[in-house]
Amino acid sequence: MDLQKERELFENHLKKMGKTDNETFSKNEDDSYQMDIIHFGWKIWQAAKAQAVPNTQALHDRLLVKSIREHVESHISEISVNNLFDKGWLAAMKCIQNNIDMLEAQEPAND
Repeated sequence: MDLQKERELFENHLKKMGKTDNETFSKNEDDSYQMDIIHFGWKIWQAAKAQAVPNTQALHDRLLVKSIREHVESHISEISVNNLFDKGWLAAMKCIQNNIDMLEAQEPAND
């Protein structure tokens, strides 16, 4: 998000809290807030927004893939290729396993 939009969010947040007037958001020539407390709040706001937010969706996806992989591998080890159905089931499980391998090879490691 660009700085101007972030500044608008900050100012709107303060307005919702009340106790602001037209002078509250006056700025100096260097674009800092004239009121020290507002400038300090803005710096804290920026620092908080700069903190890395963990990508929980990526973690969830990796755990899901790991679970699917373990499930598929357990089925592969249990299949006895005695009939056509078992051969088809084994082929399907190996196909899923190969697709997971390819997906994992494409993902950059962010751990």
